[in-house]
Amino acid sequence: LVAAPLFVAGAPLVPALMVLAPARRVSIGRWWMRRAPLRHALHRLTSPGVVFLLHMVALWVWHFPLPYQAALRDPVTHALEHVSFFGTAVLFWWTVAPPTGVPRARDGAGIMLVGGTLMQSGVLGALLMLARTPWYPAHGEGARAWGTTLLQDQQLAGLIMWVPASAVYVAASAWLFLRWMHRDERLTAAAVPRLAPRLEEASS
Repeated sequence: LVAAPLFVAGAPLVPALMVLAPARRVSIGRWWMRRAPLRHALHRLTSPGVVFLLHMVALWVWHFPLPYQAALRDPVTHALEHVSFFGTAVLFWWTVAPPTGVPRARDGAGIMLVGGTLMQSGVLGALLMLARTPWYPAHGEGARAWGTTLLQDQQLAGLIMWVPASAVYVAASAWLFLRWMHRDERLTAAAVPRLAPRLEEASS
């Protein structure tokens, strides 16, 4: 929720390339331009519908009891869990709000993607909070260490996912909407001087 959008906003590819020698940067650019199938695959991977689906699947699957508790027991599975969370989130935010270039999800589509992610994340948080039985028995020792029951621990986690975490998506939706309005204002301001002579001719 925090690291992925900040990572995307930092445009890490540019400074990462600038630390290389100029000849090396040129060779990397030529290598990339010769890899049309790879560029096509990346283009498809960052299409709005695909990134939304990948991000949603990663969030839900890893919160099912069996995968979640498997990640608690095995460090490799735990690492895979967080790589999938972070990786799909980076793809999501790169598609919605890249630091340079044109977003794959333009204006209203980007707001809908963020809103859809807000809703499905909120539903998962609500299910965790309103559940009558604990989903993750493996958390028993940790819950006892904090003086809570398994169900109380889960309800608190669901509340955090439902309310505070939703603020990130609400703020992102507001920012995307304001950017959309600002862009429309600039386009309108740029079009008015060109249209004014035509309007005067038409009125005369």
